[in-house]
Amino acid sequence: MPLHILDHPLASHIMTHLRDASTKPATFRTLAYQLSLLLAIEATSDLPTEEKIIHTPLESKAGRVLTHQPLVVVPILRAGL
Repeated sequence: MPLHILDHPLASHIMTHLRDASTKPATFRTLAYQLSLLLAIEATSDLPTEEKIIHTPLESKAGRVLTHQPLVVVPILRAGL
């Protein structure tokens, strides 16, 4: 399985606060949730999509939808969620 390093300023910021011993438990849980969202977005960045025409109030417009649905993302962090 290939390794991917997440080098993102927001992830680094969150990880710094997660590692800080002075971070309160409620803040830790919020930060862990935020990090799981960032990881889910990064992990799904290359999912296949297809074009779909939608109808807005002003015009028809091309958009993108996932090719394979449904999609389930389950974060597994050592600290839990």
